[in-house]
Amino acid sequence: DFPLLNYRLPLWLNWRNKVEGLLYWSAVHWSDPERDVWTDPGFRNRYNGEGYVLYPGSEAGIPGPVSSLRLKALRDGLEDYAYFSLLAGLGEGDFVEKETAKVAHSWWKWEEDAERIYAVRSAIAKRIQEKQRKPAL
Repeated sequence: DFPLLNYRLPLWLNWRNKVEGLLYWSAVHWSDPERDVWTDPGFRNRYNGEGYVLYPGSEAGIPGPVSSLRLKALRDGLEDYAYFSLLAGLGEGDFVEKETAKVAHSWWKWEEDAERIYAVRSAIAKRIQEKQRKPAL
């Protein structure tokens, strides 16, 4: 029901607002009450998949849990956060702030064009590579 970026960009906002950590209210809400999330994905009859980022694999013939795209987007956001932290640790905190501000405007407004987000992430990755190639003085 929501664009996939809605699960990635909160980590950018965490960075911009100096928030450490992430609490996702439930990863497996499908177990209470018992229901088949493969055929009945709605949470409170409104939001498909909200409240779980893992699906029970047994119904799909898979031993163990099955990752959702929401979980993979959260992982991507965590990897982005790691880039920000790495570059800031290389002395480029101002660059990280300037670049992330292009995407993560506020908790209620962020960039919705994935290509622009990828462009910022690419600029950050490029700067990391440049900084790591230069010998320390």
